[in-house]
Amino acid sequence: RRFEGLLILKLEMQLKDLADAAAEARVTSRIHLYQAICDPFLRCALLLGFALASLQQLCGVYALLSYSNSLFREAGVEPDRLMWASTAMASANLLSAVLSSKVVDRWGRRTLLL
Repeated sequence: RRFEGLLILKLEMQLKDLADAAAEARVTSRIHLYQAICDPFLRCALLLGFALASLQQLCGVYALLSYSNSLFREAGVEPDRLMWASTAMASANLLSAVLSSKVVDRWGRRTLLL
């Protein structure tokens, strides 16, 4: 019973912190893209984020996933095995995403980017 009371108190404190942060964010002045590019502190993060997003789109992994049946068919995979080949490809993508997420969590984004 006491544990539940402590849990509720902790949750109420977190909710209050979130409400305070939201109120503070409402009164914070917004900046425009041009101002972010001109600010040396924000420029690096902005350009790095843009570069990473662009490289992700240019690598074309999701295009391969979208057309995997056609690609496997052209590669000579039997028609009754196309679904399994596409499923294996999507599973490999999922596994690599989970593993890379674990690596990022363990080593940290900053360490990996440096």
